[in-house]
Amino acid sequence: MDKIRPYVNSFNEKIYTPVAAFTKEQYDAYGAQRVEQAQEYVRNEWNKAIRPQLDVVQAKAKAQYDQYLAPQIQQASDVVVPYYEKTKASSLDKYQNTLFPAYQAALPYAQKGYAQGHHITAHIIFPFVRSVKDSSFVFLSRTLWPQVRILYGDNVEPQLVRIGERLGRYKDGKKLEAATDSVDV
Repeated sequence: MDKIRPYVNSFNEKIYTPVAAFTKEQYDAYGAQRVEQAQEYVRNEWNKAIRPQLDVVQAKAKAQYDQYLAPQIQQASDVVVPYYEKTKASSLDKYQNTLFPAYQAALPYAQKGYAQGHHITAHIIFPFVRSVKDSSFVFLSRTLWPQVRILYGDNVEPQLVRIGERLGRYKDGKKLEAATDSVDV
């Protein structure tokens, strides 16, 4: 990062800052008023050509809605609203008289349980687990692993070497047998 910083600073000072200043100056002088004129033109054309069309379509859609859908929706609303109001009042009553007081009563116990659980976890269980992990690693690396290496070196490795030698002889014998068969043919 420090190697490219002089190049970045030079680029900023000699190219980017002058170009940005020039562009802003030219935009303020020539572009801003053109953009403002274009926005005004678009606004006027929108109000002349498109807005009246949208108003007509909106009025027709509202008339169709008022004629066909509004009575159906009002009828459904008249059926549903009483049940909604009863459910809302009942739910609010249950919340205010049962759920919220139970929450307030249980909150101190929950906070105390959380604090005790945190203390037990952080100051008893975690150090014990760390100690068990450390002593297990020490036992494995200093006691068990050397024994396994000795057993492997004394018993398994020589057997693997012998098996490898036998396989080598077997392969060589098969090659010799195949060569004699091809000569006989």
